[in-house]
Amino acid sequence: MSARPSGMRALLSCLALALAGCEALEWQALRLYLAANHHLEVADGPVPYRAETEDLWLVPIVDGLEFPWDMTFVSPGEVLVTEKPGRLSRIDLATGEIHPVAGVPEVAFVGQGGLLGVECDPAFGKNGWVYLSYSIPVPPDAYTTRVARAQLRGDRLEDLEVLLTAQPARPGINHFGGALAFDRRGLLYVSIGEREERDFAQDLGCDLGKVLRIRPDGSIPEDNPFVGRPGARSEIFSWGHRNPQGLALHPQTGEMWESEHGPQGGDEINVLRPGRNYGWPIITYGEEYGGGKIGVGTHRDGLEQPVHYYVPSIAPSGIAFSSGDSLASWRGDLLVAALRLTHLNRLSLEGERVVHEERLFADLWHRVRSVAESPFTRQLFVLTENGTLFRIDPRQAGDGRGRASTPRRTMSSRKSWTSSARRAGSTSGWRARSASTISRPERLPSHRARISRPLPESFTARSGSTTIGSGSSRRAWAPGEKAGAAQAASIASSRLHRISHLRSSAAAQQSWSAASRAWASTKASPFRASLGAWTVRERK
Repeated sequence: MSARPSGMRALLSCLALALAGCEALEWQALRLYLAANHHLEVADGPVPYRAETEDLWLVPIVDGLEFPWDMTFVSPGEVLVTEKPGRLSRIDLATGEIHPVAGVPEVAFVGQGGLLGVECDPAFGKNGWVYLSYSIPVPPDAYTTRVARAQLRGDRLEDLEVLLTAQPARPGINHFGGALAFDRRGLLYVSIGEREERDFAQDLGCDLGKVLRIRPDGSIPEDNPFVGRPGARSEIFSWGHRNPQGLALHPQTGEMWESEHGPQGGDEINVLRPGRNYGWPIITYGEEYGGGKIGVGTHRDGLEQPVHYYVPSIAPSGIAFSSGDSLASWRGDLLVAALRLTHLNRLSLEGERVVHEERLFADLWHRVRSVAESPFTRQLFVLTENGTLFRIDPRQAGDGRGRASTPRRTMSSRKSWTSSARRAGSTSGWRARSASTISRPERLPSHRARISRPLPESFTARSGSTTIGSGSSRRAWAPGEKAGAAQAASIASSRLHRISHLRSSAAAQQSWSAASRAWASTKASPFRASLGAWTVRERK
């Protein structure tokens, strides 16, 4: 074996050890990964993609968003998008123009926290209510999830009302949940994570590890399953959850479906029913990080089984059902945003049984955060943590838009081994996935660094101003301004040679050299894949 791959493995091993023990470094590594993997930009125009049953166009609407989390449609031509640092924006779907919305409440942008879910009231056209979920600090050293609503008037939120604050607040900075969805009765469902304290999920006296149900004004529906039960919180709808980050109403049955992060393996898709216990941490298909049994196994009487589970994990986030109006072969399918393994997961259903799974857009190396279907146009939109919002369009024979005649690449989907096949003891699906050929980009595109304040001191702009970023994150760096070593590494590793006015400190030079050697020795993709796998562990 050549020395070059051995050197790569040594570098990756060092990174893995560092990431396992240092939250700050892990966060910086995630930023590096996102900045270096940006293969779908507005400047590219529509990109052709070949799925199992559909030929598609991926149409980028906007890029340069900073840790976007959720979206909701306010009209046929506009969508609201949240960004975790605390920004809410109206985005014109035709032009990509971004209108910042003022009046957003202050959020705690820590760990997995920040500005999270957003949902329009079912009667938004008449009342203008917009609902937000976000993490807040609770003195002296705790955090929790809050839900509020405000009226959207132009580009400003007004008359903010706090509807719910999850109890209790805890010191951890992960597992805030944050998904929002309305049912047919106009009741609001809210997902709350167990804040990495497992026993809370089995405690009906707190909100953590639960899906809650409230009226639009924050009051409690009288038919909630635990109303009047001593020691139980009346807002609870279901319990025994780990970190649910996706909610979607089934268009035919009217039942609420949920996606939930497992530990190491064991991510779940569930159908939520009132008062049911979904088992965490008593039962799970996952295991401890690094190995080790959790709970009593995968089954126990009185505890619900998932409709579908994933081993290994895909880190499921937002979910949506496809009406099939724009893509007929996807009618009734559940689409699951996957942060880990960087893809959009498509589940074909027969009732509540998953009969097929397809993994889409993995070639982009984007951490897919949210997927939604416009209630106005029935078009599908995807939001990635790398900062891109794109639309999925059908591609017809002879459709010559964008660069279809001479595409830089045509991407194709992955087949995968479903949990249904695992239950049946089949390995044929896994062999098919292992043998499949996935096309890769022929070259690294000119990626853009996404840098935000505050920044450690690792490189300094020399003379004149240096412009970094794009869209809402684009800004000029004045002489003497400094940024972090991870950002310097991301700039170097993604070949941003146009940024030439930087004077690196020893730490930045070291990061620059190490990243450059890694890219050169692996042609980028294996290194990106490995770094991505490590950095997402804490992000579940």
